[in-house]
Amino acid sequence: MQTTTDPSRATTGMFSDVRKIVAALAWPVLIGQLAVIAFSVIDTAMVAASPPRISLVGSVYISV
Repeated sequence: MQTTTDPSRATTGMFSDVRKIVAALAWPVLIGQLAVIAFSVIDTAMVAASPPRISLVGSVYISV
């Protein structure tokens, strides 16, 4: 008795394993990137609430 395997099923299974591995490794990076964006938004909002001279110095410091 011969069994034939469907090549499309083999590659789909292989790629689903790879996707799971990549997702497991990528979620901390995603959280880190979202934290950096949130930090930038909060930092900009805090600097914008200061007097104009401090805002200018703060924005130059943040961009460098």
